[in-house]
Amino acid sequence: AEGRPGGQLLSNLTPITDCPGLLSTTGEALAGRLGDHLRELGGVAQCNEQVSALELEQGVATLSTGVSLGFRFALLATGARRRTLGVPGEAPVLGRGLSPAARRVGASYAGQRVLVVGGGDVAMEEAALFAEHCERVILAVRGTTLRGRADFKAGVANSPRVDVRYQTTLRSIDGFGRVEAATLAGPQGLSTEPVSGVFVCAGLAPNSELVKGQVALDAGGFVRHLLHGQL
Repeated sequence: AEGRPGGQLLSNLTPITDCPGLLSTTGEALAGRLGDHLRELGGVAQCNEQVSALELEQGVATLSTGVSLGFRFALLATGARRRTLGVPGEAPVLGRGLSPAARRVGASYAGQRVLVVGGGDVAMEEAALFAEHCERVILAVRGTTLRGRADFKAGVANSPRVDVRYQTTLRSIDGFGRVEAATLAGPQGLSTEPVSGVFVCAGLAPNSELVKGQVALDAGGFVRHLLHGQL
């Protein structure tokens, strides 16, 4: 449905190091190489189209325009969207939960305090990048450890401006018109932290609605591994 193939790769500005044989400087560069390979093999990427229904047993995909396409095999690669926490004050705008954002707006928070929520790769990268500009970055981690890449962990650990809070969750984003503070729940109870922005990195939710009820999904909504011939 996008104007060009690539999905989330198009917004990934971090070097791609874990795709065998296809080292790329950015996600966009990798998407371009994959697109070139597809065309070399005779494949076609049909952009600006949306599948509104997918009937796996019948082998029929219906587009939003009403056109039906038949298929023998379907590869589901619908991607995922960023999870939200649903806390008071959270909104899909920069500074009120939407993330990642540090590469785009980090400089606009120069000398201020921000809160990053999460304990994985994205959260650690966001915290380290914001720390290049901000006076203080609070990293609220729900668990007891940081997860993910060693270089991201090192970036957080080596930054004197990053304050990691373990076993800490976000309860609300506070402020009228603009973000003024965030309420956190941690081992010592509730606390209100003055911050100018809150950036939530709570993982991904799969876009698996098209096959819900047709294939097995796990508790997170991801398609479970299927054996040959099973639906």
